[in-house]
Amino acid sequence: MRALLWSCVSLVLASGAPAGTLEEIQARGTLRACFAPIDARFAMTSPPGCEEDCVFSGLHVGQVTAFAEALGVELEPSMHSWQSLFEDQEGRVRAGESYIPRLLVDGTCDLFPSNLARLAWRLEMMEIVPLYSSRMIAVIHPEASGQLRRVADFAGKTTAMAAESSFES
Repeated sequence: MRALLWSCVSLVLASGAPAGTLEEIQARGTLRACFAPIDARFAMTSPPGCEEDCVFSGLHVGQVTAFAEALGVELEPSMHSWQSLFEDQEGRVRAGESYIPRLLVDGTCDLFPSNLARLAWRLEMMEIVPLYSSRMIAVIHPEASGQLRRVADFAGKTTAMAAESSFES
């Protein structure tokens, strides 16, 4: 839990964006966390699709709630489309360019609690603090273990992965 809290603090402090600094967050008494509905296990609202007086739940919501409590502030959650996390002031996503996402610039969000993959183009626009190490793993049938040893061996093969994830592209 302590590692999670310091990782979230690092996310807030390391961002060069006009989102609230730790001091500003504590002074106003709220942490503005912007969730994206990528998976109901991580963040969801009840009733689904609600825009006001929503009840938030999910793994990321629980983690950020604990973080807000540790800071002594209230959580102010909001739900946003996945794409909006990366949009510039004109509502465009400019992969590969350096800019600060609109939701951080306009102060709507202090942080984006999410399972963001640390892609190079995303690192140009925000600090992404990993909460845990991960790696891409291929699970194969035991009969194929001698045939599939290197990445090149997977050429032309069919795989399954999380839909709409960074791995799908």
